[in-house]
Amino acid sequence: MALIIPNLFVQEFINRFKKDFEQYWNFGKIERAYKLNRLISNDPKKIVRYDMPPYPFFGNLYAETVMVNLNAGIPNHKKETPKNLKEKGVNNFDDFYNYLFNFGEIRYYDGATVDAFDAKQIAYLLDFDKKTKLLGFEDRKEINKTCSYIPNLRRLLANRCQLELIPYGSTNFETKYFRNEEILVYFRELVDVICSVKRRIIFFNGSIFRFLLKRCENEYNVIISPRFGSYLIKKDGTMTRRQYYYSYGKLTWNNQEIFFVIGDSFSQQGLNGDLMRRYGELVIRDLFSNYNIFC
Repeated sequence: MALIIPNLFVQEFINRFKKDFEQYWNFGKIERAYKLNRLISNDPKKIVRYDMPPYPFFGNLYAETVMVNLNAGIPNHKKETPKNLKEKGVNNFDDFYNYLFNFGEIRYYDGATVDAFDAKQIAYLLDFDKKTKLLGFEDRKEINKTCSYIPNLRRLLANRCQLELIPYGSTNFETKYFRNEEILVYFRELVDVICSVKRRIIFFNGSIFRFLLKRCENEYNVIISPRFGSYLIKKDGTMTRRQYYYSYGKLTWNNQEIFFVIGDSFSQQGLNGDLMRRYGELVIRDLFSNYNIFC
């Protein structure tokens, strides 16, 4: 395999991001997001917000730990105009790029309210951090205190890269749309930017990523485990009524072998706090048991 110039795909990623942002800034409409809407729905307002800024990533774009979500959740009624962004110190693309890159420090000032989704991510990643020390979380003895501790929330965003498969926000983006070959373009772009710099592990959140990885199995030399399900122990010692699903594996692209886990059940309601921590423990235990990871 020929060696690809380091960060080439990152630069292409930034170029796409810049083009989207400047269309939003100057014209109030992102053409690529608008076309995506037309491709997948007759009612664009219910799918992708092409009138909002693009949100392709949050945090350290070059971090060795990567977490991938479907897309940013944005209510239909929410507006984010250039005027609003200027009030946040954003006057051009470079400002907005730096705003997203340093999002943890900006969002989590002392006394800030805690975003439930960020707290959920910390709970999920706690056992991984204990084994690898890559994220630098501080144990506050109680799970809720650990996940809502402002320095931990800053570290979450500073020490891992959060990427969005679809870089445009929406209220509800159903995974059934990913049966379309056109949508796979976004996944290939995502894998390119992940593999263009040194990475250690990818956390894919959602069962759709199993479908996408299987679809691109030969392209990225994907080895993926069966889909496992397990009941979890609740705080009171009883077992959950439902099973929680996951799988794991590795892919090889651009001279990198990168391990990944797929949290099929990550987004399920009620899976947070101590229960989410146990889910993360289960996923990481199986990954580390089957691969000589971080040795």
